[in-house]
Amino acid sequence: MKNAIFLLFLYILTPLFGNSQTTPQSESDSLEKYSFKQIANTYESIRKTNPKLAKIYLDALYPKATKREEKLTAFLKMCHHQILHGTKEKAFSYLESAYDLAKIGKKIELAYVYEKKGYYYYKEKEYDNASNYYFKALAIAELEQNKNLILKIEHKIGALYYTLGELDKALIILNLLYKKVETDTIDYNLRLSIIRSLGNTYLRKYSFYKEQKKLLDSFSFFTQKGLQLAIQEKDLKTIAYFENLSGIHAFIKENYATALTYFNRSIKTNEVTKVQQTLQESYFYKGKTFLRLQQTDSAIYYIKKSEPFFRGASKKLNKPSTYSLLSECYEQKGDLKNAIKYAQLAIAYTEQRYSDNEKTKASIDQKDKIRILQKRIYRLEDALKNISKKKTGWYIFSIILVISLIVGYLFFRRREQKNKASFQKLLEETKENDANIVKKVIPEVQTQQILDALTQFESDHLFLQQNCTLPFLAKKLHTNTAYLSNIINEYKNESYTTYIKKLRVQYSIKRLKDDTRFRAYTIEAIAKECGFKTAKPFSRAFKKVTNIYPSTFIKNLHKIDNQSS
Repeated sequence: MKNAIFLLFLYILTPLFGNSQTTPQSESDSLEKYSFKQIANTYESIRKTNPKLAKIYLDALYPKATKREEKLTAFLKMCHHQILHGTKEKAFSYLESAYDLAKIGKKIELAYVYEKKGYYYYKEKEYDNASNYYFKALAIAELEQNKNLILKIEHKIGALYYTLGELDKALIILNLLYKKVETDTIDYNLRLSIIRSLGNTYLRKYSFYKEQKKLLDSFSFFTQKGLQLAIQEKDLKTIAYFENLSGIHAFIKENYATALTYFNRSIKTNEVTKVQQTLQESYFYKGKTFLRLQQTDSAIYYIKKSEPFFRGASKKLNKPSTYSLLSECYEQKGDLKNAIKYAQLAIAYTEQRYSDNEKTKASIDQKDKIRILQKRIYRLEDALKNISKKKTGWYIFSIILVISLIVGYLFFRRREQKNKASFQKLLEETKENDANIVKKVIPEVQTQQILDALTQFESDHLFLQQNCTLPFLAKKLHTNTAYLSNIINEYKNESYTTYIKKLRVQYSIKRLKDDTRFRAYTIEAIAKECGFKTAKPFSRAFKKVTNIYPSTFIKNLHKIDNQSS
């Protein structure tokens, strides 16, 4: 019923949201007919998704406040808005006004003011003051037995421990909170915040202790819990957030196809919700995934696509890692000048990252990152100098080489033509003799052993190895190349090369039929999975066996799936 009333209220306000020509003044004037509660509720519903419009509602809120409690609520909301989007001076001024009103009211109102003061100092990185006010607020909330406020403050204390790097303490608090919210009927946003904090804390702890795989499992557990809860509530913004985290989990597990699927879903959902931070992370990790797949151009494209979303504090936080990764991309691509350029930018933003009042630990971390980047720059500069020095010598060498090749070609061509006929004749005779000798020499028992070993070789899919040459397989089967080649020719009715290519093509056909995710790979990636070095020989072999190209085969499979669904 509440949802229906709220939706009706939003429907009434639709002209206000939809008219792009409406000025802030006319928007504010149109709110005159609504009550304090209606404006406050609408502000809460849009403050995260549309801060500019929310500010108009917030400005209209205090003039509507007639009771002391309403004025207190307005001051706390205005303070919160200033903490996130305004100035610390205004935020503190609203806090003091709220405190003056709370002193003459109910005790629980002081708890709300202290909780907001704790948040104010937390955002200002004054963590001692933040903890003092959080614990003051908690004491009153426990005395008044205000369950929701207790949970909210305990969650913020857990978040404070997380920020200070005391992850074990954070996990103790957050896990206790999770047990409470799982058994009780708790506000959706608070439950979601606790689940998000748990996932982030386990992920951060895993980054320090990668040998503890259970930490990664816990991160995955809470990510999926959050995703299920968001889907249940049809919360698109949060669905996109947890889809992105699912992609990060798959990336860490090196399941790159799954990671790309989740990042693409998150990006698509974000086309509706427009949450910049989630979109930035999805683009960034999508680029990082392509870098792992050695698809450098795609990696650079998506990493650069994440840049426009950097704003304010996130600019200092994310630019160093982004530029460092771009430097790595360009180095992999062989573009050393750009690799040096982005490493220098990463250093510049790393030096700006930490403010004066952060811990010495942050400063040490900063210096270590700069050391690694500077080391990369020195290495790249040396490589660039060596390339430059070699260019002149290479040009001279190239001219001499070309002249030598022309002279050598003319000399040997004449000689080659003389020897070609006799060589070909000798080669044919040798092949014939070798075949006859092998046929006579290979005992039946050994022939059967080799055939059985070939069957096992096919079952184990060893033909997917790119180095699966005739000598390699002969060594695996404990025989020689002559025996093996003869048996394949006689019993498989094809050459060794054709035999291997055919097995690889048959494997690709079966996997494409059975594995829908495998179809999403590029032809290049499918080729490598099936033992080919590049896409071109794979496509030729596939066409020779099936009379169609792999891309056509995949399209037909998609059509069959669509028809059946």
